[in-house]
Amino acid sequence: MIKTIILGITMVIINSFMTSLYTKRKKMTPSAQNPTHYAIQIPSEATKVFLIMMYFGAFLFVFFFILLLIGNESITIGHFVFTTIFSAIGAVIALWSKSWIVLVDGNNLEYHSLFHKKEVFTFDQIEKVETDSKGAVGIFFNKKRVIVSALCDNQSYLIESLKAHGKWNLNINEK
Repeated sequence: MIKTIILGITMVIINSFMTSLYTKRKKMTPSAQNPTHYAIQIPSEATKVFLIMMYFGAFLFVFFFILLLIGNESITIGHFVFTTIFSAIGAVIALWSKSWIVLVDGNNLEYHSLFHKKEVFTFDQIEKVETDSKGAVGIFFNKKRVIVSALCDNQSYLIESLKAHGKWNLNINEK
């Protein structure tokens, strides 16, 4: 019972921390976007799926805890470990998908990610641009690479900006 309570407290702390970080990251997206000032980010629907995963894990934790309290002997610590890990994975991926963003402001690009420090560069600093068979665009700058999936919001704005700055090579396969 003590292990269950400790896991529950851990899950609440992790989910609360991730939710607060998620809320702060929401403010990064510009409200008015156009072809020269926009944000490239993972679609909000994908983020919402992982938030649902986080909350569903928390719901299952409470459900199993109630079953344990009413005397169901088939509930084990494994149920609680699974729901805690399931919820934590949803929280971390939701935060990562919300924090991964490329802000474009005219000629300047600002890349943010959960696990990397902010990178600021210009279209002139882009060394190479590649696409893959699935439509993702790879941008290489300062010996680093940023991959923008075809599913990302405003990828078409990015392609137009790359063309306008002469970085979209003719040998890139367009679909």
